[in-house]
Amino acid sequence: MVRAKFVVVDLIEEGGENARTVVMRPVYGDGQTENAEFWRYTPAGEIRLSTVNEAAWSQFTPGQECYVDFTPIQIPNGSE
Repeated sequence: MVRAKFVVVDLIEEGGENARTVVMRPVYGDGQTENAEFWRYTPAGEIRLSTVNEAAWSQFTPGQECYVDFTPIQIPNGSE
């Protein structure tokens, strides 16, 4: 597993169906020990999540920091 720390930089309204896109970028080394350490290993990038699920996008606010875990999965042979 790889853990990264991202900050929400924008919530973009996409039009009909209450669609929103949550835009996140890696935290930057702003003097906080943990953020400086994450920035050292992940200084650039972007995650964009688009959803029509208000319960999902309403949990994000600009400036909010989030851990993002990347955990590999095992796919059985012949399955997707």
